[in-house]
Amino acid sequence: MKYLTVSVLILMALAAVTCRANDLVGSKAPQINISQWLTDNPPDLKNPTGKVRVIDFWATWCGQCVREIPHFVQLCEKYKSMEVEFIALSQDKSSANVRKMINEKGINYHVAIDNGSADNFDVGGYPTVVVIDRTGKIIWMGFPWLTGFEKAITQALAPAQS
Repeated sequence: MKYLTVSVLILMALAAVTCRANDLVGSKAPQINISQWLTDNPPDLKNPTGKVRVIDFWATWCGQCVREIPHFVQLCEKYKSMEVEFIALSQDKSSANVRKMINEKGINYHVAIDNGSADNFDVGGYPTVVVIDRTGKIIWMGFPWLTGFEKAITQALAPAQS
């Protein structure tokens, strides 16, 4: 009975985080603030239009976040010839563990230490992924294992319908 209660509480917390995140879907993406870029050639965050952006809010101390890295590496490889930028915003305070993770996991996308963006995006759990279309509008937000994540990327890449 104790495990059932704990499981129900975890599911309720996950549902609450997902529901709150969905409040931002359809709105203009909040500002992204970077403390420090840890990879070369960072994207121009002052110009949010023109490219699809996949923002990953994560941390090295988050086991599920670390388990998702190979999936992001694969997605980045899959979409590298398209106008998609993958940006991982670490919630770590120090860059040492993040740099180590970049090297160990072969991260092939942009990585930075976040400086308040998680609050701007109302992130309530990690990892949280946000898909932003070419116009700067959030079209999907949630956990990367949820149905619809990759579909949101392809949807964001589709030409605009008039």
